[in-house]
Amino acid sequence: MRIDVYKITDEALNTYETDVGTTKVPPIWGNALTAEDYSRLIHPRYERLGDVLTPAEVGCTLSHLHAYRLIAARGKPSLILEEDIELNKISLEAVTSYVNFWPVDFLQAGAYGWSGGIRRDYGRPVALGLFVGYPRIGMRGTFAYFIRPRVAEQLLKFHDEELRRADQWDEFFHARDVVPYLAPIFLHPPERGNLDVQRREQRTLSTPQLASISFNRILSGSRGTMASVFRRIFNRRIRLSDHTAIVER
Repeated sequence: MRIDVYKITDEALNTYETDVGTTKVPPIWGNALTAEDYSRLIHPRYERLGDVLTPAEVGCTLSHLHAYRLIAARGKPSLILEEDIELNKISLEAVTSYVNFWPVDFLQAGAYGWSGGIRRDYGRPVALGLFVGYPRIGMRGTFAYFIRPRVAEQLLKFHDEELRRADQWDEFFHARDVVPYLAPIFLHPPERGNLDVQRREQRTLSTPQLASISFNRILSGSRGTMASVFRRIFNRRIRLSDHTAIVER
């Protein structure tokens, strides 16, 4: 079975990626959204959990949703990569061998801090280098993963109900009949840093690109608590990240 490849990037593909017909998915920049669109997208999750997604997190999810729509429309099993992952023949063949031999609908193909060893948080081993993953512990990030079209459709529905972070795998698998497999084929680039640090940095106040936006007009008629949290976020001039996403990639 041949696997389609999608890469979320606006940079040039490498030679191998071009040779295998990789589809470039333009990244969506969260800081380019209008205040109205940003407010509308994050409102449902805030109302349910009091959880506010950053502009970068919103852009990340929207970029992946674009890829899901293409996969669902084309109906072919696919590997999704983020910008800082370089595809080569060995890694693509590794993914292909796992998903052809095992009944895999979803494969988290990347891992943080992997150096060839086995970590308990990867999940329950089912074959050499293949695990049934633990979504709450070991499955984080969206920099390299395989999905079949039916999973793409479920992910679209999942985020249509409420926009989440792209790697909100624990919530997704809790409510879906999809087994989460993991194989540490792609290593998260060390220069990209730690995921938790990235997320803290994206919430850091006062850095190069700032926005001070009044939500009095946008949120007129909204519940008082909702208006209050947005005023607090934007009147304190929260950074709109320069990244397209939290690229755990």
